[in-house]
Amino acid sequence: QDNLQTAITCIEFGQYVTQGMWAKDSSLLQLPHFTEEEVMHAEKGKGKVGSIVEYRALEDDQKKGMADFSEEQKQDVFKYLKMLPDVTVDTKVFVDDDEDDKVYEGDLCTIRVTLTRNNLEKGEKAGLVHAPLFPFPKQEAWWIILGTKEGKIVHIEKVGNPSRIVEHNIKFLAPRVGEYDFDLYVKSN
Repeated sequence: QDNLQTAITCIEFGQYVTQGMWAKDSSLLQLPHFTEEEVMHAEKGKGKVGSIVEYRALEDDQKKGMADFSEEQKQDVFKYLKMLPDVTVDTKVFVDDDEDDKVYEGDLCTIRVTLTRNNLEKGEKAGLVHAPLFPFPKQEAWWIILGTKEGKIVHIEKVGNPSRIVEHNIKFLAPRVGEYDFDLYVKSN
């Protein structure tokens, strides 16, 4: 049996390797010029944050940890936060060439996964990831994984399309009659 959790753990390990970080490290260490000292300041007191996503959501004048930064260093942080992936994932499930909306055993089902990069403008494409500790340039890509609640992998694929809106189709044969729950994961590389 394919192990969904093992695949997800491997993808997450690859993320840590790319960023030159340990699993226990704060995601704020990905920010340019941030050290443990800046992270400690950002994660404590009023207006504290626990992740880089929470930090990005703050207004620029509320972002803690940059008191001793030069204006150029602050601009590096703001620029990085604008290029940090911010995605929306939508799905649509349908049966190809079907006359009704019902799914029957053996039907070819499609799950259309639409990934929208909200941090990009229309016509803009994703570039290289910010990974200054990685030994070579790395293009942004996404792992799209469909699994069962029991941990079996139904579909796994790395999608490297750099477009602002990416559609990816997952096709599989419908199982026996019954109710099924699937988990969909979209993970950055």
